[in-house]
Amino acid sequence: MEKKINKYLLITILTTICLVILGVFLIYVYEIICVQIVMREPLEKVTGVFDISYWDYKLENDLAKNLVYTNGNFSLRKTYINLIKDNKLWLQLIDEDGNEVFSYLKPSKYRKNYTATSLLSTFKKPHWEMGYTVKSAMIKHNNKNYTYLLGFPNQYGLSYEQARLLEYILMRILLLVVIIIVSSYIAAKIYSKFMIQPLLKVVDSIKNLANENYDNIFQDKKIFTDVSNNLYKLAIKLKKAKKERIKLDKTRNELISNIVHDIKTPLSSVKGYIEMLSCEEQYNLTLEEKKRYTEIAVRKTDYIDKLLEELSLSYKLDSNIYQLNKRSNNLVSILQYLIINILNDIKYQEQIINFVAASEEIIINCDKLLLERAFNNILHNALIHNSLDTVIDVEVKNDKDNIIVVIKDNGKGISAEEIEKLFERYYRGTDTNKNTNGTGLGLAIAKQIIESHNGTISIESKLSIGTIIKICFKGK
Repeated sequence: MEKKINKYLLITILTTICLVILGVFLIYVYEIICVQIVMREPLEKVTGVFDISYWDYKLENDLAKNLVYTNGNFSLRKTYINLIKDNKLWLQLIDEDGNEVFSYLKPSKYRKNYTATSLLSTFKKPHWEMGYTVKSAMIKHNNKNYTYLLGFPNQYGLSYEQARLLEYILMRILLLVVIIIVSSYIAAKIYSKFMIQPLLKVVDSIKNLANENYDNIFQDKKIFTDVSNNLYKLAIKLKKAKKERIKLDKTRNELISNIVHDIKTPLSSVKGYIEMLSCEEQYNLTLEEKKRYTEIAVRKTDYIDKLLEELSLSYKLDSNIYQLNKRSNNLVSILQYLIINILNDIKYQEQIINFVAASEEIIINCDKLLLERAFNNILHNALIHNSLDTVIDVEVKNDKDNIIVVIKDNGKGISAEEIEKLFERYYRGTDTNKNTNGTGLGLAIAKQIIESHNGTISIESKLSIGTIIKICFKGK
């Protein structure tokens, strides 16, 4: 991004420099045009200001043509005389010896004979003392050199030296100011377009993130590409985190509500039975009733104890504070032992569970008790939520460096909506006709245990066809 910023700054600076150079060039062209105009017409016709430099040029070129020498005397042609007379000028012609050979309308205060020093002092004297501004130049006539003096009234000299000079300076200052203003404006527009405007949009995007508005994020494809892309990615993550937070808050509230309900209900039962047992004479309980009520109270307290224990385990696994006791174990033996224990339970003696292993020994580094608990929860879930004629197939095998366990049944299946919630804490499914005495934490804990062993669990199911649960442990 720093390179892009330097690139656009360089472009801005070069643009400004080019505009200034262009302005100076235009001033130069303006000067040339003005000189060309002056060379053709008197400046007073162009600007209204009398220009001595023009008359110097014109008289020097025209004097030799209009100077007439007859019978040893100099004279001027009538058109040239009118030119001097109409502009209130005067003319004096001096030979090589400094003597006046011709003059026209020369004031009496000026000499007829000049030395080099006196001629020089004529130009050095202030024009306001003499009343005229004097200009001098050399001309050649009949192979002889002559010096002419051309006098201008002070009003012309002042116009030239003050008004003309002031106009010249002001015009160039004005042009430079205009060039600088235009160049600065264009440079500012360029800088604003490529730097300021995108930067302000980036700032607005940050404000939107702070206000949890994750949909209105600026995406720049020029100088701030990296910044805007990172902001966009951050917005996506924050938006996802917000949804998860809302979902988690909802789940937590439901979880707390369910836990309170599931603890309060058995506690109320336990309290009722204890009160009846404590008031034996009032209720006239038989020995058989006392025994039955006591067994119910024990079962309820066992349920509460199991619920609290599973909650504790779930949150320890979720917080990564549970210390796993991992050792090398034979997964085939773990699953065989677990299936045999389930089928020996009087409730599941009529169930069919098939077990297939790719080899007699598949070694896995695991916490044996936890892993047994995970598979026990999964198998019990399949047994509880299906009919007695449901067949469950369990297969374990190696797939390259991974260990795969597949638990398949031909039961009633699970809907897509239920699959999404199946591993959430306290979810019991939609089968409310059975009293399972479950806590709703079994599959959530199973998933946490499998993930803590560097494994993954996935479910595929179709209603009325069955369910396939695939568990994959990475590495042996």
